[in-house]
Amino acid sequence: MRKEVTHVKNINALFIEGETITRIKARISQQTTQQARSTVISSKLPHLVSEVVEKAETALNGQLLLPGTGGKAKFVGNPPNWYARMNDDNEFLWQLNRMEHWLPLLEAYSYTGKVEYAEKVIVEFLDWHQKTQFLTVDFSTQPLSYFNEVHPLRTLECGIRLYKTWPAIIKYLGDSPLLTEKIFEEYLLSVHKQTELLIAISPKLWPKADHNHYLMECLGIWTTALMFPEFKKSEEWKDFAYRELNRCSQAQLTQAGGQIEGCPSYHNGCMFWFSLVVILAKEAGITIAEDFQQRLHTNLNYSLHCMRPTGQTFPLGDSHSNNLSIMSGVYGYLAFDDPFWLRHMCSFLNREEIQKTAYQYIRYAEHPATFIATIEGLTELPEAKQLPLNLFNQELGQAFVRSNWTSLAQSYAFTCRSPIQNLHAHIDLLSFEYIALGKNIICDPGLYTYKNSAIRKEMKSTASHSTLMIDNKDFFEYISSWEYGVQKKGELTGLVKQAGTTFAHGYHLSYDPICVQRFLGLVDNRFLVVVDKVTTPDKGKIITRTFHLDYTDIEVRKDSVLGKDQMIDVKIVNYPDQQVNIRQGKLSDVNDCFRESRKVVYKGKYLEESYITVLYPYENKDEEPEISIYPISSENYHVKINQKKFEINIKSFEEYFKNTD
Repeated sequence: MRKEVTHVKNINALFIEGETITRIKARISQQTTQQARSTVISSKLPHLVSEVVEKAETALNGQLLLPGTGGKAKFVGNPPNWYARMNDDNEFLWQLNRMEHWLPLLEAYSYTGKVEYAEKVIVEFLDWHQKTQFLTVDFSTQPLSYFNEVHPLRTLECGIRLYKTWPAIIKYLGDSPLLTEKIFEEYLLSVHKQTELLIAISPKLWPKADHNHYLMECLGIWTTALMFPEFKKSEEWKDFAYRELNRCSQAQLTQAGGQIEGCPSYHNGCMFWFSLVVILAKEAGITIAEDFQQRLHTNLNYSLHCMRPTGQTFPLGDSHSNNLSIMSGVYGYLAFDDPFWLRHMCSFLNREEIQKTAYQYIRYAEHPATFIATIEGLTELPEAKQLPLNLFNQELGQAFVRSNWTSLAQSYAFTCRSPIQNLHAHIDLLSFEYIALGKNIICDPGLYTYKNSAIRKEMKSTASHSTLMIDNKDFFEYISSWEYGVQKKGELTGLVKQAGTTFAHGYHLSYDPICVQRFLGLVDNRFLVVVDKVTTPDKGKIITRTFHLDYTDIEVRKDSVLGKDQMIDVKIVNYPDQQVNIRQGKLSDVNDCFRESRKVVYKGKYLEESYITVLYPYENKDEEPEISIYPISSENYHVKINQKKFEINIKSFEEYFKNTD
């Protein structure tokens, strides 16, 4: 370990009268209960301990999994180079400087007593300060833009260090001789300076409080104020953080449910961050405002609606198809002492998967034995207490529809919002996902990377999404990873269940003066119908309609297209006849990785009639359905599935949505 830093500054001047670093260290040491908690976890969850130790060993060897490492752990230095940008990826540097690998190291130390795990954290803590010279840097001359640039001292990383990773040093090493008074002094000076930096800078970066970054930065202030009441400014920090976290809640959590950015992955992150506000307040004996709690409760419900029946979140915008909704359910339970969301998930998720995932978040459980007993005892929520099957959020431009709350449900997600709220959005107006019979049928491409690159452009592009293009043009210009051109009006107008069909409608004017409309309907809880209308005086336009399938085996026939899988096939029938092309696609579930997919692309010159597509999934052990679409009039069509007819009356749908404006 390197020589500890000696500070000329009298740190005691930062404390309220009578407090000293020795007294604070003694208070923390006396209050530390982590060893007892770790004993409970070790005895009841040995598999979790094994997983944590495995991660700690990887980190101990200097290998980390980060954006830019290609989806697997790679050697990043021991200690790391805090200014490195592996594969020219900014996110690598930023996430490295959040030190999230410290969590398994410290947890493994508490489980095993292996001192090397804890020593590595201390070494890296001291090395980071030596390399960044954080305690001696004068920020007063820096422009505001500096604090959102590519270096270890960006404000977002300050916030994350303060609420998530650095408190773990106190939690796990508060009573350890490894945390000497000199190291503790450096720790306190650093958290004090980072907190003051956030209070001075963050409100200027995020004056509307409408971004997840500001939420995390304020949460860092809140955490520090509650952890160290001995600081003279702790009450001032606490008041500031409480006020601004309430502003974040009001600005970011929509009335219908869903964080304002419209990305399910970020929404679930926000459920952790807002819940942590409540959890930390409970530990400190503080009551959070009722309206804050109610908004959080409503938005935790969105975490269920934005899940595919197959168990992952719909990866809309900059999102991954992951199980972070389980995390939201865990923190909802910890915030409200109510496992409602986890019990609800038992209706369509494997209970063992819920339990295994939930245990990963036990670090915030005040009473681990109670937490384990609750998770082990999860039972399925009675149907009468389940959430409604559908959610429509006009503010986000999103509709979520499902036939039931089982894993075999038919379900779709439909989105259209323009102008966008922020640059986590994709160029995806009127795009959708479709899940049925336990199979992902139509999928959003997902995130893959934030790095400004050809694949970032591809994953954000209109052509990667299941929507309609005119003349092969994106709805708005992609300039770079974090810059778009001008966006024109687009929205979802409503959701209605009518004669056995649950229809949503949206439109946009991206090709102004051309208006593009889409009706998306789940019919008879058996199949999906997509109806597109294009209004343009220019008859020479080329219309391209893309359906991005989570299939690689595609059979093109004269009158249909068949997506073939091991168990669930999907038959696609289109009207009117258009040229069909099959193109290779990419679907990304985690950073820096994608799997192959196929896009079914219908293309042809503009026609005045509506474009109608039926997607019919079925078990391939069953007989393939016979499907036909034929017009009755210009506004009325019949879809025939085997011998059963379904009417698609476009005029009546238009009239309904017109009346809801």
